[in-house]
Amino acid sequence: MSVFRALALAIACAAGSTTGALAAGSAAEQLLAPPAVAERPEGSFQVAAARKYFVVLGAFRSQNAAYRRCSMFGDGEVVSTNEYPNFRNGYWACVIGPLYRNEAEDQMWASKEAVPDAYVKAGW
Repeated sequence: MSVFRALALAIACAAGSTTGALAAGSAAEQLLAPPAVAERPEGSFQVAAARKYFVVLGAFRSQNAAYRRCSMFGDGEVVSTNEYPNFRNGYWACVIGPLYRNEAEDQMWASKEAVPDAYVKAGW
């Protein structure tokens, strides 16, 4: 018997139930009830999932090389590609994001003058 079940039965007995049955709406029954699950507002998952795109400004075996590339961009950051399932493991990437796809494409085109081989890639 779980600790919570034992506590609920003790509360039920203290409340005057000699059978050990839990009265509907009693404190003991409320203790045993599964926790309520908050419902997610409709469409919230789609919005969160859509912000998964990165502008890749370069991928390097050396973390220092990635930092040098990112120093050219105020909003670029260095990430390990091992942390993103859609990226090839073993590199350090200078990226901007995560962004919505259209934002990532706009950023990519704005970066093309400085980094002609910049591209957009989903991180997950």
